[in-house]
Amino acid sequence: MEQPPVPSSFPCFLPSSAAVSSPAMDRSAQELFLNFMIVLITVLLMWLLVKTYQD
Repeated sequence: MEQPPVPSSFPCFLPSSAAVSSPAMDRSAQELFLNFMIVLITVLLMWLLVKTYQD
């Protein structure tokens, strides 16, 4: 069995169900989800940084 094609941007962030290529989640929705996750992680890291320096 052939592997499904891996999306070009950050395949490690994608859940395995989305990487199997469900037609409901197209490329733009995946990119939107990736951008949201990256922003969320960045905000959390900045919040932790600020919190540790304020103590």
